[in-house]
Amino acid sequence: FDYADKHPDDPMTYGWTSAQNYLPAHRLLQLLQKPPYSDYNLITFAKLFYRYWALFLLLLIVTLAAIWLAWRNRQITRALVDSENKLKTSRATLSDIAAHDSLTGLSSRRDLDETLAQEWWRACREQTPMSAIIIDIDNFKQFNHKLGHKVGDTCLVKVSECIETIFKRSIDIKARYGDDEFLMILPSTDADTCLKLADQLHQLISAIKLEVDDGAITISASIGIATQIPKQGSVPDALIAAADAALFNCKNNDRGNVSAQA
Repeated sequence: FDYADKHPDDPMTYGWTSAQNYLPAHRLLQLLQKPPYSDYNLITFAKLFYRYWALFLLLLIVTLAAIWLAWRNRQITRALVDSENKLKTSRATLSDIAAHDSLTGLSSRRDLDETLAQEWWRACREQTPMSAIIIDIDNFKQFNHKLGHKVGDTCLVKVSECIETIFKRSIDIKARYGDDEFLMILPSTDADTCLKLADQLHQLISAIKLEVDDGAITISASIGIATQIPKQGSVPDALIAAADAALFNCKNNDRGNVSAQA
């Protein structure tokens, strides 16, 4: 470097100089995407995955967990709906069983009480007559014991079929009231109509023939009827009691097979 110091005007002189600012050149190469910036600012999935693979893994786990939870929730919801439907069906079945006598298919005592209370309130409000018919199969306990419960059950079923034949209105209440007793509540039915229906029923029951080992036997029934127009504050027990009193007179006073009570 002594030569350069001594001969500064010589064109062959050389030495060190300060480096220039290459930042503009770098920016131009980046803008033109020239080497070594051919892929500068180019976003690819491979680059993203390479840089953020842990985040991708976390998103995958969260997504799979959400899908599994949604599927499981749907399964649980479907199972709950099925269980609820089965429960409703079971309740309806049990309610129907409780509302009907298992042998005859007529209303049970519980259903009778509930429906009678509604009809009595309606008749009381509208001041329409309501009639009751009580049927008692004569000497049922004796021939049921003598001929067997199978014959007795057949007798009860046939009597219930006679009842279904005569009383076809949807508002008529037909119930098995006791072992060998049946009770019909007839809304909007006056005394004359009730008596005619009771006579028809008695004739139909008298035509029943029960097959036994010795051949066939007929049965008879005693019938008590009563008709009332409900009053405010009254209860339907009075109507049933009047029909029951008529039945007692029929069985004990030898007045025939149908007895009426006002």
